[in-house]
Parts: sequence; structure tokens; C-alpha cells
Amino acid sequence: MLILGGCGGASQRQLLVRAEVDLGCPSSRISTRTLVDSVGTGKTVAVEGCGRQATYVQTCEDSADAPGNCTWTR
Repeated sequence: MLILGGCGGASQRQLLVRAEVDLGCPSSRISTRTLVDSVGTGKTVAVEGCGRQATYVQTCEDSADAPGNCTWTR
């Protein structure tokens, strides 16, 4: 499994929890592969597990109330 690092973004754990629900698969059987990781466009990650696949994009919303508020969207 590829571990995604970095500051100020949505965590690897957040991605795995979302993928567990979406794929109906335990995180121990999920693998990830970074497709895009660049400043300005964010991260795009391919996820596979239990015969299913999904692609997630890290989206961040900066506001005065929640700077660096990031999540993974499918």
C-alpha cells in the first residue's frame, strides 16, 4: 500500500475510511496509487480493493473559519 504524506491536506486515513465505505471493502485489502500530486491542482488517487475501483480527488477549502479544510471526493 502506498502511504500518502504531506502537510495541510486530507489524510491517508481519511481516504481509506471513505474507500472502505464506497468499495465495501476492509482497508487491509485496499491499495492506492497516486495519479497526480502537484501544487495548485492537488492530489488524485486511484483506489482498488475487493475487485472494485474508484478515483478520489483531494479538495481543500480555505476560509477564515477553517484554513486548509481538506477532504477526499469521488
